[in-house]
Amino acid sequence: MTCEHCGSNISPDGTSCPQCGFEIPKPSASKKSAKVVPFRPRKKARRPVPSKKRPPTPTFFWWFIAILAAAIVLPYIVPMHP
Repeated sequence: MTCEHCGSNISPDGTSCPQCGFEIPKPSASKKSAKVVPFRPRKKARRPVPSKKRPPTPTFFWWFIAILAAAIVLPYIVPMHP
């Protein structure tokens, strides 16, 4: 058996190191070892993602697009001169 402190040889029935005087702890039978729980990192909480909803397009916008399309296409469909 060797001393944990200085590394010199110790007799198996010794209670302290003859070189440095370090006391050797005696293992007790009643001492229970603690249960080791493996480390598991927590999952990061996700922040709620704001929805990317656009506000509804006003109705007059669609009327404007329809009239503009008709004004561009209609002269090619119905000729103005007889």
